[in-house]
Amino acid sequence: MGAGSTAASLACFQDISVKDVGKFFKTVQQVEIKAVGYDRTLGGHEFDVRLQKFIAAKFQEAKGSKLSGPVIENERAMAKLLKEANRVKQILSANTETMASVENLMDDIDFKIKVTRAELEDLVKDLLERVRGPIDAALTEANMNLDSIQSLVLVGGAVRVPSIQANLAAIVGEDKIAKNVNGDEAAVMGAVFRAASLSRQFKVKEVRLKDVSPFPIEVKYTGEAKDASTPGKPFLTPIFNERSVLGTRKIMSFKRVTDFGFDLQYGQVSAAHGAELSGQEIAHVSLTGLTEAINKFKDISVATPKVKVTIELSDSGILSVQDAIATIETDSSKKASLADKVKSFFGGSEKNDDVKEAEAKETGEEQEASEPAKEKEKAAEEAKENKTAEATANSTEAAAKNETVPTTQIETIVLKIQTDFKGIVPLTAVNKKDSLTKIQRLDALDAARRAQEEARNSLESFLYRGRELLYKDEIIEVSTDEEREQLFQSLALASEWLEDNEDAKTLEFQTRLKDLRKIERPMSIRAAERVSRPKAFDSLRSSVTLARTLGEQLLTGEGAFHDPADVQKLYDVCDEVLAWITEKEAAQAELPLWKDGVVTAREIQVRGNPIEREMHRLMSKKKPKVVKKKETNSTETKEDGEEKTAPKGDSETAEEQQQQEQEQDKPAQAAGEETTTNEQQQKEKTAEEPEPVKHKKDEL
Repeated sequence: MGAGSTAASLACFQDISVKDVGKFFKTVQQVEIKAVGYDRTLGGHEFDVRLQKFIAAKFQEAKGSKLSGPVIENERAMAKLLKEANRVKQILSANTETMASVENLMDDIDFKIKVTRAELEDLVKDLLERVRGPIDAALTEANMNLDSIQSLVLVGGAVRVPSIQANLAAIVGEDKIAKNVNGDEAAVMGAVFRAASLSRQFKVKEVRLKDVSPFPIEVKYTGEAKDASTPGKPFLTPIFNERSVLGTRKIMSFKRVTDFGFDLQYGQVSAAHGAELSGQEIAHVSLTGLTEAINKFKDISVATPKVKVTIELSDSGILSVQDAIATIETDSSKKASLADKVKSFFGGSEKNDDVKEAEAKETGEEQEASEPAKEKEKAAEEAKENKTAEATANSTEAAAKNETVPTTQIETIVLKIQTDFKGIVPLTAVNKKDSLTKIQRLDALDAARRAQEEARNSLESFLYRGRELLYKDEIIEVSTDEEREQLFQSLALASEWLEDNEDAKTLEFQTRLKDLRKIERPMSIRAAERVSRPKAFDSLRSSVTLARTLGEQLLTGEGAFHDPADVQKLYDVCDEVLAWITEKEAAQAELPLWKDGVVTAREIQVRGNPIEREMHRLMSKKKPKVVKKKETNSTETKEDGEEKTAPKGDSETAEEQQQQEQEQDKPAQAAGEETTTNEQQQKEKTAEEPEPVKHKKDEL
């Protein structure tokens, strides 16, 4: 229940299986509207109007003798009372009584009166009795009862009225009213979810909606007239029934030979809802282009043309004509005969020659044509000499009979659609452009207003903060009396100007604020630097200490490999930074607090960058690899075929020597080939390069 009307929609939630990619199926949730009941005049605004008239009557009764006329005839006073009535109604939704008061209601007379919830309920007693109507109508339409209802969700501002909630609880039961659903949030979130599902940029859970149209829709048209004296017969065809599913298309077929039109209108509805419609007519649709097409194909058409019109009831409930297509069945043989007529009329004889060639090939005669063909040729020559239309037509028909076989094809013509709406007329392209321009202009005005308010609020906030700064100890210590007096006078002038120019332009507010900040900023910076500068010096000293400690570890720690000259560069940088710190601290100590410092905290932080670079360079240097020298074993061959091995390196063990001596005693396997021994394998192992030395993880 909103401000103007009340609706009860009977919705069914269920899981359905639909086809997915390929042969797979998926389960989606579907919301189907079974029925709808409504009351177009039952809403919260009617409550406000009745309370407005009640307060006006009380005011007239109390102050009538002092008024210049009836208050109900004073539009300004009634507008004030309507606004007050809405406020009182909202308060009475949470309280049993409240005061209604309006200053200068009429003739400079103020009015104040106490209003109770019981008085309001008595005023709208007949409206409360109509609350049940939409629910009963929906149940009756769906052929259901209250026992089938699982939950009643309340949406709209008017459902917050306690008496309405009490009536609904009496109808369906207190336990069936969904207390856990916030109607306002649900409406907003539902709209966002629906928009995301329609968009291709978001992927959300699929929920299908199956909504219905409350009214039936019919097509009214007049049949084709047989002659000028006999008018066509009127027809009325229902195309969308009551409660038709939205998002549906219907195709109507017409048998016409000339341009025509038809009307779209609402069908018969109940007496209760019939009064709501301002008129039955929706739109008049005119189709053109059919007459021109008929004239174009009239000599070759073989049947009455068919016109198919597609009418759509969109998901939004908008009725429109999508397209209109005419199909004409034509005979290609007639098309060829027509060309023969033209050629024969102007003395052409090519067609007759083609006929003779075709007949000669069919009979197998190459030299001489058949007698019938000669007679036909003679007849064609006589027709040419006499120049008569009758002889030409006979010759063409005979040629057509002997040459062509009748064939048909379908010609498709897209008709032009002109829709004249009888109710609410859609915006034209010019109107849409004007509306868009107006919206953009309003957006620009809103943006300018917001910028003006932000600039004014920023200036006002600075005025309060500036006065507080003048009395803070940290500001007093770093500023002179002249600076504080200048800021005080500027703040006073800006405050006086703001009181007289609250609606000034945005640029004026910004200029005033900029001038004040030029005076205040140096003092605030000095106060902030006084706190942050010593911390920055201490942090830089800590960096120097850490760098020296690292240098000592690189030179004397376990696994040290760095060149002392490289580490000395780090020490030199640390010495330079320490000297710079000592110099700047001494210079800063000699300055008074109300003067800008010799160095800022940011500059101190940047001064430590060379130390970080040197530390990173040393830490990223890799330890050099240790390479062992290769040892070769010389082998001397004795005359008796035994090999004499030269002394091996110290790395060869006694066990390896003993094993090699045992291998030397084995006979050779073949002439000219050396036997592969464990000694040779050991030599190959010794010849290989040693593996890189791997250090421990914590070794520098």
